[in-house]
Amino acid sequence: MLFGMDEKRLEQIRRHAEKRVSDKLQPGCSWCVTRHGHVVSKGVVGWSVYGEIPLTEDAIFRLASMSKPITACAVMMQAEKGLFRLTDCVEKYLPEFHGMQYYAEDGSVQPASAITIRQLLSHSSGLLQDESGMTQFAEIRPKDGDTLKTMMPRYAKTILAFAPETRSSYSGVAGLDVLSRLVEITSDMSYGEFLRKNIFEPLEMSDTTFHPTQEQRVRIVPLYTVENGTFTPKECAMPAMLAESYESGSANLVGTLMDYIQFAEMLRRNGIGVNGNRILCPRSVERMRMPAYAHTIPSLLGEGVEWGLGMRVITMANGDAAPLSKGAYGWSGAFNTHFFIDPTLDLTAVYMCNIANGGGAGAPTTFEFENDVMQAVMEY
Repeated sequence: MLFGMDEKRLEQIRRHAEKRVSDKLQPGCSWCVTRHGHVVSKGVVGWSVYGEIPLTEDAIFRLASMSKPITACAVMMQAEKGLFRLTDCVEKYLPEFHGMQYYAEDGSVQPASAITIRQLLSHSSGLLQDESGMTQFAEIRPKDGDTLKTMMPRYAKTILAFAPETRSSYSGVAGLDVLSRLVEITSDMSYGEFLRKNIFEPLEMSDTTFHPTQEQRVRIVPLYTVENGTFTPKECAMPAMLAESYESGSANLVGTLMDYIQFAEMLRRNGIGVNGNRILCPRSVERMRMPAYAHTIPSLLGEGVEWGLGMRVITMANGDAAPLSKGAYGWSGAFNTHFFIDPTLDLTAVYMCNIANGGGAGAPTTFEFENDVMQAVMEY
């Protein structure tokens, strides 16, 4: 027994990872699981450059939407300082968002109520969500040279997918990027500088960045599309998924497995890093991992799964996210990264892989990893 977990059962994580590589379902992956702050399983399997360069623990991955919990943390840090409240209207700080409209169910365009910071954190604003949002985003997608500041007027001119706070969906890019800009305005720093000074350096996350050095670029794993056992390199913006000039707090960070463990462990420890540096107060972490609307608006995430602030939250032990416990929380990235934290079990798990068509929270590898971790828990 290893900190209440069955060591033989933990080996299933590696067996399944090795099988996915041998079956040519993925080029490689890495993972780390902690219990009570102790590493109980950690491994690296497969390739970085398929068939040529093995994957290593210091490999750098495109985090994609696993950037979002970091941005939610940054927002909560600014809220703790009293610089804004989550119920504040975004237009108070970004006037271009005044007078937005939304698509009604009959297809007509109607005046919308002002979107709030909390709505953006919980994907309930309607901003560039659903099919209409994806269509609009394709037309205004950030290009080289674009910044958070230059993109705000474009986002503000879009039509919301639904009336704010009438339901939730998913804002892949825009929602948390508006909040990234809010952090810039209230800190008088670029967003990347704010993250570096206030989160990455205090938590010793030296390889997490929007702007990797040349040495770090060499360690970024190639992005493959996997189809019928064939790995095809995919052209994409370097180093992440959007123009590098655009410091997207939704999707554009890159980082390593062990860097992200530092961030996730900080959340598990109620805001204090493993090195003793405090990032958030316990109440802020509690707010992040609570359902934002407590069942009052429909969720797209499935039975017993709702949006917290920047992350999903499990609200039912036997719901669609089983075997995760009620109260567990975390999120994923489109390129097959994933993490979850179980505060009841005092457990943290991070999984890294980069496949262009790998999927996020609903991917088979995500469910398999969650199940492999949870079936090894013997002591509650």
